[in-house]
Amino acid sequence: MDSDSKKEKFFNSFKREYREIKKFYLSEAQKKKLQKMLFLRRFFVFNFLILKALYLKLQSTRRIIFLLAIFFLFQADISFTYQTYSYHLQLRFLSAVLLLFLLLLELKDKLLIRDEILAARAIQSALSPEVQPKIPGFDTYLFCQPVNEVGGDLVDCIALPDQSHIIALADISGKGLPAALLMSKLQGFIHAFARDTPFANMMDVLNTKFYHTIPRQSFASLILIRLTVDNPQIQILNAGHLPPLLVTKSGIVSLNKGGLAIGLRPENSYSVQSVLLNPADIFIAYSDGLTEAFDDKGEQFGEERLMQTLKENRSLTANRIAERILKEVGSFSDEQYLKDDLSLIVIKKK
Repeated sequence: MDSDSKKEKFFNSFKREYREIKKFYLSEAQKKKLQKMLFLRRFFVFNFLILKALYLKLQSTRRIIFLLAIFFLFQADISFTYQTYSYHLQLRFLSAVLLLFLLLLELKDKLLIRDEILAARAIQSALSPEVQPKIPGFDTYLFCQPVNEVGGDLVDCIALPDQSHIIALADISGKGLPAALLMSKLQGFIHAFARDTPFANMMDVLNTKFYHTIPRQSFASLILIRLTVDNPQIQILNAGHLPPLLVTKSGIVSLNKGGLAIGLRPENSYSVQSVLLNPADIFIAYSDGLTEAFDDKGEQFGEERLMQTLKENRSLTANRIAERILKEVGSFSDEQYLKDDLSLIVIKKK
């Protein structure tokens, strides 16, 4: 990589971090007020608001350290004599020491939490399918990538005794650790009911169980796909998830979005959609993290680019199709502007 590319990557990373700081520390109302100000005033107000927000997020003892550091930063050095000895106290240096001490305390807390999150990520990874499912008559590929260390997207495959397989893709509301905990709960429910519940009733049962065991503001979009060995007919249950895509020789069509997301009501009814896959037909299900990936200008990847990628690569295997889609998303967003977990299911009829 040449020096110009390194500089460009550095500045892009810096701009991204700057945007993240504004997003974390400033409210939308504050951002709008700042946009209306002249540059010089906006500069001082922006820094004041950031320092104020930083102060309010600190623990009480650390707030005192922070205030002392800021106070000493703007004070002149102190010189004094004591018992024939002269002393010179550099208050700005003391300010730097206090800020460094504060940084060390905050970093310690972050690293302790990070160790716990990494342990949670290892557990979450262990719950995911270890290998790609092998289903006679179908070429399948499953992919799930959290935007943070742990995420709220679920991709799983369950083999049933009747030679059928249920593939699940879910997107839990929220992000990070809370969403990951709910994802694990939902995954447990899916495994618990998959073997003894008729597929047509499975989403109804999952919705009721999920509703009674989660916080009221939480929910999940979920799509269940039932494949049977050497049977070209697939069955789909969709609870508020993005409409899957069907790629055929004649073009690309969006399938039904289905019913309400699970967890919003104690009872809801969902209907099965059956789709016939002819040889070389492709079924695609994905989370909004794919189409809502941003570039550096704030433009989304979108469904249109996804469809174009599918048209150009429909002759490839499921694995290669998924790789091309993910490569296009990565190139578009420079892998820096992913805002949500990214999941993808590709099923191609042999």
